[in-house]
Amino acid sequence: MVINGYTGIFYNINYYVSYTYHRLKGWYHIVELNDMIFMYITYHKSFWLFLSS
Repeated sequence: MVINGYTGIFYNINYYVSYTYHRLKGWYHIVELNDMIFMYITYHKSFWLFLSS
């Protein structure tokens, strides 16, 4: 299989981007879950403080 320079560079960039994207996506889901839990706790705390005041 003969790959010219541009195709090779494009392939490498594409591979690197998709690899990075999948790693970031994995991290993002962990962070997103933490944010959801944090938001949930914060919302409920402020809600109960609002009710009890």
